[in-house]
Amino acid sequence: MLRRAVAVVTLAALLAVAGVARAGSVTMKDGTVHVGSISPVLGLTDDQMLPPPGTDPEMPNAYRPLELIDTLTRRTFVGIKNIAETDPSEDLRSGRVEFVLDDSEPEPVQELLTIGGVKNVTPFSDHGRRTVTLATPNGDMDVVQFVRGISAEGLDLASTTHLWRSGLDVSSVPPERLAAMIATDIDVKNPDDRLAVVRFYTEAGLLDRAATELDAVRRDFPELSRAADEAAEGLRGAVGASLLGDLLIRRAAGQHNLVRRALAVFPNEQVPPAVARRVDDLRAEYEETDRRIAVARVRFDMLHGELSPEDLERFQPYRSEIAESINPDTIERLDPFLQFAADDGLPAADRLALAYSGWAAGPGGADTDPGRAAGLWEARRLLREALAATDGLRVEALRERLGTLEEVDVLGVRSIVSRLRPWAETAMPSPHPGGLIGPFETTCDDGFGASGLPGGPPSYTVVLPPGYHPDRLYPTLLVLGPYATGSGGGAAFWGAKETGGAVVAGPATTRGMVVLSLDLEPTTGRPPGSRGGHPYGDDQLRAVEAVLEDARRRFALDPDRCYLTGHWNGADAAIDVGLARPDLFAAVAVVGGRVKKFGAALEENAAACPLYVVGGQLDPTGPVRRGDDAERLRDLMKKGYDVTYVEYFGRGRELYAEEVPRMLDWFARHTRTPFPREFEAEVLRPSAARKWWVEAGRLPSSVLTAGRTPGPGRVSTVSIEAESRDGNLVFVRCGAKPVTVWLSPELIDYGAEADVRVNGRRAHRGFLNPEIGPLIDDLRDRGDRTMTFTTKLTS
Repeated sequence: MLRRAVAVVTLAALLAVAGVARAGSVTMKDGTVHVGSISPVLGLTDDQMLPPPGTDPEMPNAYRPLELIDTLTRRTFVGIKNIAETDPSEDLRSGRVEFVLDDSEPEPVQELLTIGGVKNVTPFSDHGRRTVTLATPNGDMDVVQFVRGISAEGLDLASTTHLWRSGLDVSSVPPERLAAMIATDIDVKNPDDRLAVVRFYTEAGLLDRAATELDAVRRDFPELSRAADEAAEGLRGAVGASLLGDLLIRRAAGQHNLVRRALAVFPNEQVPPAVARRVDDLRAEYEETDRRIAVARVRFDMLHGELSPEDLERFQPYRSEIAESINPDTIERLDPFLQFAADDGLPAADRLALAYSGWAAGPGGADTDPGRAAGLWEARRLLREALAATDGLRVEALRERLGTLEEVDVLGVRSIVSRLRPWAETAMPSPHPGGLIGPFETTCDDGFGASGLPGGPPSYTVVLPPGYHPDRLYPTLLVLGPYATGSGGGAAFWGAKETGGAVVAGPATTRGMVVLSLDLEPTTGRPPGSRGGHPYGDDQLRAVEAVLEDARRRFALDPDRCYLTGHWNGADAAIDVGLARPDLFAAVAVVGGRVKKFGAALEENAAACPLYVVGGQLDPTGPVRRGDDAERLRDLMKKGYDVTYVEYFGRGRELYAEEVPRMLDWFARHTRTPFPREFEAEVLRPSAARKWWVEAGRLPSSVLTAGRTPGPGRVSTVSIEAESRDGNLVFVRCGAKPVTVWLSPELIDYGAEADVRVNGRRAHRGFLNPEIGPLIDDLRDRGDRTMTFTTKLTS
């Protein structure tokens, strides 16, 4: 979209904000740190960034409840109530290397107001020129861009043909093109200029390029050995921090074989001493882990040779699983066993009981009673069968058998759930050479709530991270579409990419996440290939729930670390689903997503659904191009909810791959609270009738019939308020009947009388006993291993 460049309000507003900003960093309550020029602002739109007349431009107040953290390429908006600390500092650009290619200020005729589809982009020339071809309603339009300057913050871009200023991350430019542009602003025979290039690459994190350039400086200027050594010291620090950071990420992701190989060849002599010491600590930790694993194996096998025939028969059916599955992720289950493995004062059967019970129920459930240990494994076997069975009579028989086990009570059965291996058999391809599994497709089992959807039970794509095994719970990224993320959709963008004919881990699987990719288009009933946005229907929500629950049964997923994402239509869907079911997802981070009216109706749910929204300032359909959506995001921030909006300056409808590492870092700071003692939530659709431990019954007709489309119109919801107080008091208010209350030891004390009141009436008074039926039924329905319940009351 174009207009005559007569009065450039946007540019003037940005310059005004820059004039009052203070440099520094902002630390959020979740630990996220944003660095840049900081300004208090009224809202997210350009006109809201100017301070009201007569106010101190540097002080936040009721009229400016947000903070803007601005850099060359992007600006981040957060609510002041969600900030833990603001740390002012000196000018962030002070001392940084910057190359000025062209500081001219052209006078173009037209201003570029929006950027929709980009049809083609030519490579940058050596002098930093390129042509961007935009698709407009009037046909293709060529816009010539040039690079004004280059620094670690990014490329500062302007245009010779239009009024268009923007920034670009240095990682978005091929290294050889970046080097060619820098060469036009330096004297290659000037050693100071060449050393400045080394510093720039180091500051920008392009460490391989920095090392190559430093070698060239040493070769071309042998007399500069001292200055080169100083530059090398800075590079060593950056390289060491980068390598160590990657090792720690991989170790946290459970990719232990990869970490071991890297530690074996780690260049200790080429990194600072502090980094080398930390690497030595990691080696020592793995050596200690290996020692413990070796001791556990030897003691485990040796003690079996000391068992009586009766005890040997008791443990033999379970022996192979432990023997084959001791690894760095499972060794902690054997801590009690290792503590007493060499204690000859305990019978061999008692010591092995610690191993078997600790393996099944965790270190806290370890017991020296061989009968209880065997009972836990029998309960484990029966529970897996009950969860996998499709015959109702068989399920009932298994449930009854579990409820009558003498060695293990209901809470004992519950203790093994989080360490239970997936129970739904799934055919998976062989791992790729790097350990990645997939992408591969699977279809939801229609016997577990996926039937009746348009298009049948949903199919979804799966990518399992390197090192995946069924005895570790993995964080999960559920990607919603339809997509604009290129060939392969969300699975290719986040989970696995093909490079040189090989399939390698994508950004999410590199960090140990399981990636699930679901295209929601088949659930809409629209013809294939037809256009249309996210329809905000109950079918779409049901499909997402069905995929998540199906995947929990098939793969070792951590329900407390499940995240949602998507681009554009998929982003709209992710925000909608996340706000509808904050009890299922730890956080939502999207590109181009909008809250829209249904999100506004569910805004109270954002208290438990952190949001991270990325957009382009000039995207015509972006998150804040319409005032109503900007106001919704601003209102959520004003209330102190964990909401972040990131806007790329002067950019349009793009994938923003450079933002992915920040989104993943942000995800890692969020986990779901499975048993909130108190919550308030809104229900909009039947599939969202459950929130944590309260489930609404039949929704009123006003909810079922109102707000069927995302266009204008009133939206009705049902409110749920729940609180578990000290003294075993439980209070629930809900606008739909009947109301089901699910309880667990985290919410009530089974050793005391409980008082449960629903909508002002007493639903139960007296002692409650944990029951096996609710535990199994709920686990079969939802597959949630960390939010399990042992009492179900319906009123």
